[in-house]
Amino acid sequence: MTLIVNPAQATNPLVGIPAQSVVSFTDTSQDTSYRRWDFGDGLTQKDAASVSHIYSSTGNYTVMLWRSTETLYMTVYVQAPVTSPSFVITGITITPPTISLTDWASIVVTVKNTGNGAGAATLRITDETGKWIADVTTPPIIAGGTQSTDPITARVQGTKSGTVKICADFSMGI
Repeated sequence: MTLIVNPAQATNPLVGIPAQSVVSFTDTSQDTSYRRWDFGDGLTQKDAASVSHIYSSTGNYTVMLWRSTETLYMTVYVQAPVTSPSFVITGITITPPTISLTDWASIVVTVKNTGNGAGAATLRITDETGKWIADVTTPPIIAGGTQSTDPITARVQGTKSGTVKICADFSMGI
């Protein structure tokens, strides 16, 4: 993100910046022999018309630019970074693993959060024909973490060979 600093910005706008983002400031003035930037968080920089800075914490910061002819101010509001979970199914466990015809089974789905924010995953579990078995939600999963659903006891249909095929997906909105 680039913020242009010029006298028209003397109204001191608030600008929303996500924390940990690189912010570039540019002074468009050609009639100055001196510049000193103060980023409002204890860090400064001299003699550059264009500078970059990273705000590591949320909050309001008053950015000051001292020039040989004037001082300009701008308030920068630094927001928490945007976070969102993203889920991938990493496993489905069925107990018992083989069933003849129709029987009761326990089903557990394991989910990994590959996003950068925490959240709970909601899934729909079906048999291989698409017949609904259950809707489940995992406990909250931190970024990079893995969680399993509580076991679900359901009546499932086995194949002639005794195997059970179960599907889980995130396509539903509970």
